[in-house]
Amino acid sequence: MKGNKNQGGESVANEGAKVSRIVGNITHELKTPLHSMLALAQLLLSEADGPLNDEQKKQVRMIVRNGDELLDLITHLLNYSNLESGSQRAQFEKFSPKVFLTELAATFHPIAQRKGIVFEGNFERVVGDVVSDRRLIRQCVSNLVSNSLKFSSSGSTLSLFGATLHDGSLLVEVADGGIGIPPEAQQEIFQEFYQVESGEGRRYGGVGLGLALVKSALEHLSGTLELRSESGRGTLFRVTIPSLPERVRKRRILIWNTDASVELALSECFRSAGYDFRTVGLGERVESVAAEFRPELILLDLSHGGEESRRALLELRGSNWGGAIPVIAMSTSDQVGDRAKAFEGGASDYLVKPFDLRELLARVKTQLSKGSDALSA
Repeated sequence: MKGNKNQGGESVANEGAKVSRIVGNITHELKTPLHSMLALAQLLLSEADGPLNDEQKKQVRMIVRNGDELLDLITHLLNYSNLESGSQRAQFEKFSPKVFLTELAATFHPIAQRKGIVFEGNFERVVGDVVSDRRLIRQCVSNLVSNSLKFSSSGSTLSLFGATLHDGSLLVEVADGGIGIPPEAQQEIFQEFYQVESGEGRRYGGVGLGLALVKSALEHLSGTLELRSESGRGTLFRVTIPSLPERVRKRRILIWNTDASVELALSECFRSAGYDFRTVGLGERVESVAAEFRPELILLDLSHGGEESRRALLELRGSNWGGAIPVIAMSTSDQVGDRAKAFEGGASDYLVKPFDLRELLARVKTQLSKGSDALSA
């Protein structure tokens, strides 16, 4: 590739972002009809429109099972693409790992129960808070548990253990009594698309991205992974994730086109809440500000600028830099028609002035969370 180092780095980053957008669009188009198919299959199983015979129930359950597996594969592909392309950055925050692990375990209990597997969660030794990326930890632990569930048989036990180490790091262990991993495969299973079993005799589904995603997520978290396994005697995954308070960054908000009094109130509100923010007027070069500041959310005042503000919202949604950024529209109007225009123009939320600043912060937190989830959905 020609050009200097910086140009090459920017080119690689741009190509990665482009690939991530393509994969994101494709997976979205795949997920939408798949969700509809699964919903219809679940409706059939509910027998709301009439009873099914045993053979029909068996066939519909097969549709649901295969659909769930396909949905899982699509999600893995999107998550892995986002991590490898660099479009999904680690977002460090302080949170309670004990609450996090307890909630995560609750999602796996019914899955294990359906397979006849005894699922145990032990988090008594998890104390205090950790500073890390909650989303990436969820991806990591969820994939490890899902992998163990896949290779465990009915009647076996799967345990999820957590503890806080002396340096504040989070230790997570996933242990199963499944088929185990042969020694010659233990260095290969974290590679993309690797399958311990291959060919027509494969007993287990999957495309081989789950553990590759774990490896990639841990690299972003500065974590480590230890594997212990014997064929026929189960597997233990031991993950250590450091607490990194120095990596916490402020979420970035762009305040666009509001009057001086509202701007002052918003600035004080966001400063005290720990957000980083910039303000820009409607006539200013918002593209250059956004390119440098890289906002994660935009507050756009529609009542200050009239139709010009609405056109700005439409242009924002059609731009390369602002197509996916959550936008909270502000307005003095509570008319249904004005709300509709805002949402049709691409607003993610709508606030009527004057509003309670506590409500604003709650809306901001919700939209930032949705923006983060969109990267991994």
